[in-house]
Amino acid sequence: MTHERALKKVFDQDISGIHTATSLSPLSEPWADEPPVLYAEVLPPQRKKRSASFIHQRRKVRHLAEDRLIDLAAQIMKLADEIRYYDPLMAEALDEAWKATDPALTMMQ
Repeated sequence: MTHERALKKVFDQDISGIHTATSLSPLSEPWADEPPVLYAEVLPPQRKKRSASFIHQRRKVRHLAEDRLIDLAAQIMKLADEIRYYDPLMAEALDEAWKATDPALTMMQ
C-alpha cells in the first residue's frame, strides 16, 4: 500500500498511461468525431540559403546548358533525318534521344 501512495505522488495518472474505468466508458470511442492523429505533421526541410554570387553562377551555367541542349537536340534531329534511309533502327534511336531532350529542358527551367 505504501508503494502505491508513493507512486501516486510521483506520477500523475494522466501521464503514467494508466486508464481507469471512469475515464472511458466501454461503449464509447474516443475518436468517434475525428480520426486519431497517428503521426505528427511533417514539415518540409528548410532550404539552405545561398549567396547572390552562387545563384548568379548557377543561373549562368543553367543558361549555357540550356543553349547547349537545344543545339544538341537540333544536331540529333538532323543526323536522324540524314541516316533514316540507310539505317532506320538507328534513326528511331536518335528520334527517342531527341524526344528525351524536351523533358530535360523542362527540368532545367
